[in-house]
Amino acid sequence: EPKEMAIQAGAALLEAIARKEREEKEEKKLHAETVGVSDSMMKKCKEAMDTIQAALRLYEPKEMAISFNGGKDATVLLHLVMAGIASMNERWESMEELACVYFEDEECFEEVEEFIRQCQEQFHLRIIRLKTGYKDGCAHMIDNFGTKAFFLGTRKSDPHGHTVEKFSPSTAGWPSFMRIHPILYWHYADIWSFLLQFSIPYCKLYDCGYTSLGGKHNTDKNHMLRQRDGSYLPAHQLQLLESEQHMERHARKETAGTSTVTRRGASHFKPCSVALITIGNEVLTGKIQDSNTSCACKYLHGLGISVARVLVIPDEIQLIADAVREYSSHHMAVITMGGIGPTHDDLTLEAVGQGLGVEMAESDEMQRLLANLKAEFNKEDQQQSQGSRSPWDTCKMCSLPKGTELLLEEGKKYPLLRCRNVYMLPGVPQFMRQQLAHAGQMIKQSMQCAGRQFHAKQIRCTLDEPRLTDLLGEVAEKFAGLVEIGSYPYFDNSPYKTIVVLEGEEEEEVDKSLRMLLDKIPTETITAIEQHGSLPVQSCL
Repeated sequence: EPKEMAIQAGAALLEAIARKEREEKEEKKLHAETVGVSDSMMKKCKEAMDTIQAALRLYEPKEMAISFNGGKDATVLLHLVMAGIASMNERWESMEELACVYFEDEECFEEVEEFIRQCQEQFHLRIIRLKTGYKDGCAHMIDNFGTKAFFLGTRKSDPHGHTVEKFSPSTAGWPSFMRIHPILYWHYADIWSFLLQFSIPYCKLYDCGYTSLGGKHNTDKNHMLRQRDGSYLPAHQLQLLESEQHMERHARKETAGTSTVTRRGASHFKPCSVALITIGNEVLTGKIQDSNTSCACKYLHGLGISVARVLVIPDEIQLIADAVREYSSHHMAVITMGGIGPTHDDLTLEAVGQGLGVEMAESDEMQRLLANLKAEFNKEDQQQSQGSRSPWDTCKMCSLPKGTELLLEEGKKYPLLRCRNVYMLPGVPQFMRQQLAHAGQMIKQSMQCAGRQFHAKQIRCTLDEPRLTDLLGEVAEKFAGLVEIGSYPYFDNSPYKTIVVLEGEEEEEVDKSLRMLLDKIPTETITAIEQHGSLPVQSCL
């Protein structure tokens, strides 16, 4: 007799996981740079399966239920549970033994309902629809079906996710049952990695700009995915750092109480952003002024490239490697500045290799380029070169992360170094600026959302910033995701006390927000309206 469809699907997923593990082991030596992500995914799957199998041993099939609302987390959970059941199918005759609980929303998206029906038909799910709240719904399942444990798709970044563990008894005051969280420690990227790697169907709303689904009344498209033409990138292209996991729920109405600064800042975190890493003890100790960062931010912004992160760290390999590892996986590009020279404290090249998980390799091409530079230098100043230079000065610069490209512009003598999406620039300002122009153009060509034009306006007024707080919050809320609003207080002898800058990709929206502010700020307090976003420098105390 043919197996139940859900058992078949679970068995197929088990085989797919095992097959990927075999393939990764075979390719590990040839493709070491790609194994890190896959290894992480396999570890997540194994940990989730261990939790599921432990639960399946503890409870009888009729004593368990799975919460399934058609969302991405619930879809991952459903397939993992089906795989767990397939691995222990001697105790299971049919997937219908496991109740799937769906808490209905009166304003549910039609696309979600359609997806749930598709899953129900394909896997013969026994879906129990409840129109009550969660607490009453759980009581109903316990009283009428004898449910003792619920599989839930909760993750640590979810509201209250930090209060539970993989096995957590119900909260005091609730009916007694066990909550089981197989994907508790998964991140947003893990969810999409699983769905995409194993070709698992999901609700089509996620391809239309939605990153977290509730009902129509409390769910919008995530403006972090909004493009200049008004379209939206699919959910899987949203890149979030460790500290930004909650931002997948940014378009859910229950987060409307988030502070203006948080909402305003969130518009920076777009899939097509870059991160800057300045490296050098001399910057952190104040021995030199860091002009590179401001120069890079201004130049990239002018190209329509969003800078989402700026980090200054000392000359320590592990710190640099950790930053490169995190930023390169969450941003379209990373630019490092400093630490690529020949001295003992130039550690960036090695750190980038560690961060990307690749070996260091001698570059014959770099050796030839540096040999030509040294020969030219010797020719220009033979005496100085012989008196102070060693023939091994530049050997350290020839050891590069495996896969590094040497991008040499016509007429230039030293190449721009790029390994995957990491651009390694020198720290000396005049050389950094030369290579920044090259790197900026390369990044612009590779990023589908670069090359945007930002429009900025500013209002200078004599009101103290605290008197503008409520007004700015109101305007920021109305134009969230469309216009970034920043206010900057001035305490010197300027003819203004606050400058408000409005900036966005759509000039019409910027003008609308400007008019809204001008209608509410007393005319006599406005000293100027500027058609740019640059701010006057304030003197240091």
